[in-house]
Amino acid sequence: MVCSELILHVRIQYLVFVSLLLKNNTNLNMQQLVDITVIDYPDRLQRFEVVYNFLSIMNNSRIRVKVKTDYYSLLPSLTFIYNSCG
Repeated sequence: MVCSELILHVRIQYLVFVSLLLKNNTNLNMQQLVDITVIDYPDRLQRFEVVYNFLSIMNNSRIRVKVKTDYYSLLPSLTFIYNSCG
């Protein structure tokens, strides 16, 4: 946890499930996907780290989700969950 933010490290195959859980769970209520960022680590086998920043206005909290991937793997789209992805 950095600066009171929870950071989740998620595998690609669980990204949609975790995103749905964050949004639909009434305790979490992460209704907004604020930002998506990609960090490139050229020396790693899975060289890209995709960072999703979620926000709950109701709870005044944020959760960061990180997914590692390589150049050839496709990440699932979250546009059907969060309109801000499109």
